[in-house]
Amino acid sequence: MHTSKHQPETCPDCGSDKIAKILFGMPAWSPKMQREIDQGKLILGGCVISERDPKWQCVDCGAKIFQENQ
Repeated sequence: MHTSKHQPETCPDCGSDKIAKILFGMPAWSPKMQREIDQGKLILGGCVISERDPKWQCVDCGAKIFQENQ
């Protein structure tokens, strides 16, 4: 399991710089959200929210990164 205090610049598994934020829940769709999804900046994580969901995901290899408690 990978953790980070802030959104990492590179993937801890493959080194890619394509790290997207994961959004959980039922988001209100917007054109801006669709652009972020298309650009690889946002990934929809599903509608079920748990206490320990990953915060970021590598777009290239799918590695999930959890946010460390501050």
